[in-house]
Order: sequence, then structure tokens, then C-alpha cells
Amino acid sequence: MRLEFNRTGYRTKQIPWLGAPLLAMALLCCHQVEAETIKLGLVKVVNSGPTYIAKEKGYFAAEGLDADLIFFDGGGVAVTVAVVAGDVDIGETATSAALFTFGGQGALRIIGGETREAKTFRNFGLFASNRGYEAGLKAYTDLPGHSLAIPQIGSSAHYRLSLLADKFHFDIKTIRLLPVQSISNVVSSIKGGQADGTINAATQMVPLMASHDARLIGWLSDEVRYQSAITFVSTRTANERHDMLERFLRAFRKGLRDYHDAFTGPGEVRQNGPTAPEVLQIISKYTGEAPEQIELGIAYAPANGGLDSKNIAQQIDWFLSQGMLKNPVDSTVVVDHRYAIELPVE
Repeated sequence: MRLEFNRTGYRTKQIPWLGAPLLAMALLCCHQVEAETIKLGLVKVVNSGPTYIAKEKGYFAAEGLDADLIFFDGGGVAVTVAVVAGDVDIGETATSAALFTFGGQGALRIIGGETREAKTFRNFGLFASNRGYEAGLKAYTDLPGHSLAIPQIGSSAHYRLSLLADKFHFDIKTIRLLPVQSISNVVSSIKGGQADGTINAATQMVPLMASHDARLIGWLSDEVRYQSAITFVSTRTANERHDMLERFLRAFRKGLRDYHDAFTGPGEVRQNGPTAPEVLQIISKYTGEAPEQIELGIAYAPANGGLDSKNIAQQIDWFLSQGMLKNPVDSTVVVDHRYAIELPVE
């Protein structure tokens, strides 16, 4: 047989010398579809483990997506700006006043959760520089009067500090905030002693503790609960690229399930599962951190990627109360429930 083409499509005509195998190959070539490239904006941290897994295990490819990972050192604010500007299609990072501002203006939509603070998981902690420790920063209640390095004013680190202030009854205004613009600069400011302390991810601080350039004061997961990382897109993408987002979320949630099962035991407590070594190697490939270092700072990720919408509303209210949002923002508008799955009530 041979292939001929007319207005209605392909049809076959009998030709004795062309066998079935060649015909099958020809049909396959005619129906191949090039994968759709999507740009994902994220920070090179362990919290993005589900995305690394989905890319490495071919979950994105199985959905016809070629995921290009674009890393930002400026934290969640930098990723937010990139999504608004159209430089990336999907953002995966922490919340911020900037994100809620754009959401309130109708430019952004949150489409899902990623990681959050949970007991027994060591994600974010309060760390003191040697200078800060020697000057008396040895407990959460010692924070007043000290300097704290954060990426930006209005970043998620700023909100985390507010949760500690509420719990330990101190005024956040008594702390001198040093917005050093990037995560790498935060680490440098602790190592060099320019700041007394920081609230940062464990894996970024473990090398400093190993070299005796930083001291752990406490893990936030022992004290507070909040939605620490999310996935979000521009409103235009949410409205016009529904099929792509559904495919992305299917692949992403498979990665979330693998991440969850690798590091979470019965009762949703921190416990390595049989696949932990494999997943640690995948995360190591993308972060450049050793598996044994990564294992010390695993964040909790709900198996279904559920979003704590109630906490999102609380975060918005806090940023508004601090004057970091000019106008009230409706969280039910910022969270796009066409895509987001709600976190089960604890």
C-alpha cells in the first residue's frame, strides 16, 4: 500500500511491495506531535522537589510538556515578577506582598499548594550568626534588638517573623530587618557576621553550621503552621491555557505524591520510605546539594498538593495590616478554585 492525501485526510492504496511495518512507521511519523515547552520559574531549593521528580521521571513528558526550569536567586518576589512579565509560564515559590498585590489587581492566580510547615519536618529555621549568638541571640524571645537578614521587605521571611512575634509576644518593629535582595546574600550576611540572624531554609544553612559559621536556634515547624510555597500563574494563562495547566497539574501532583511517599510515614510524620534514596538523588541533581545535606531539611508536602486557603487569607490580612498592600485583597479571587485543591482540615 501507499499513502495518498486528499481533502478528507489520509487514505491508502494497495501497492504490493510496501509491507505493513513500513506503513505503520509512516503513519506514526504523520501523527507525531511536538511537545509543548513551558517555562517554570522557581528557586533552587529542596521545596521544589516535586517538580524535579516530575521532570526526571518523565511525568511532564507523558503529558506532552517539555518543562524548562528557570531558577531565580531573588526568592519569591523575583519569581512573581517573572510570571507577571510573561518571562515564565508558571511560578513555584513562597508567597509575598508582591504576589498578593498583583493578585488583588487581577494579574495573578494561585492554582495549587506545594509545601507547608508541619511537625517533625525540618524546613525553615531561625539561625544566628556567630556575632549574633555572642550578642545574646539564643532563643526566639531574644530576637528584639537584633538584626535579621531577609531577601526583601514583604517577602515570606517577613511573614514568618510575624508568626514568631505573635507566638512569643514581641513587637516585630523592635527587630532591625536587613533586606539583602537574594537568598545567596542572606547566607553571606550570616557567614560574614553582617546580620545577627535569619529565618532560612535548612539546607542552605547546614553548610554554615558544619563550618561553625551559624547556630540553629529553632525549627519553625515546632512552633507555627502556614502555607510556605505555592504554584501560581498569570490570570491570562489561567483563563486561556486551561488544557496546558490541567496537564501540568497532573504531572506535578504525581511528583508531589512521589515526594510525599519518600519522606512521610504513617500519621503524616517525617519518615524515610523505600524510595527516599532515589528521590534524594533526583533533588541533589537539581539543587547541587549532597543527598545527606538535603535529608536534614525536608519540607512537608501534602500528597494531593492541597492548598491552605484559610492561611492564604490570613497572610493577605497581615500584609495589609502592615501597609504592604495598598488595598484590601479578596483571597477567594486570588485563589483559582478551577485548579486548586483544598488542604484537608486537620
